[in-house]
Amino acid sequence: MNVHYRIFQIAAALGLAEKLNIKVVLQYKKLEAGNYHQNDNLKAINNIKKIFPFIEILNNFDEINFHTIKEESRHSFIYNEFDIDSKRDIFLEGYFINEKYFPTDFNKIINLTPNKNINIDFENLYFIHIRLGDVIENQNFYNIYYLDLTEYYNYSINKIKDLNKKHDLLYALISLINI
Repeated sequence: MNVHYRIFQIAAALGLAEKLNIKVVLQYKKLEAGNYHQNDNLKAINNIKKIFPFIEILNNFDEINFHTIKEESRHSFIYNEFDIDSKRDIFLEGYFINEKYFPTDFNKIINLTPNKNINIDFENLYFIHIRLGDVIENQNFYNIYYLDLTEYYNYSINKIKDLNKKHDLLYALISLINI
């Protein structure tokens, strides 16, 4: 799993810890990048340590007695309430890509330092991440999330243009796969 997905999981864990008044700890082997996007696991773990320096990362712990909260892949962007056994340690499995999972003031507790050497007007800059990995790696991807990519990217760019008719816009196209 990519580091950016791990950040969502960690944010969800922090939100859950805030609700239940418990501590978040991470396990090294669960933080590994684990796919072709980022095969440098040490780099992935170091990035997580930089973003969340206050979270303890352990070599190992017993997962057998954990209460697992499993998010179905088709609910990746939807906030779900879970039935939680707070007397047991909790393991999150899924993406948890919804800010309702985040703790209060999440943007104040993560360590993201902007690069001061970059001189770009970020107010009018839009990043478009072209995701082809899911399509190439998983042919069943379209059974769950069918969309015409060309139509989707054109729609997205036009929507951004419509919302910002008064400004010159910059676009940064990003892809982890050659397109």
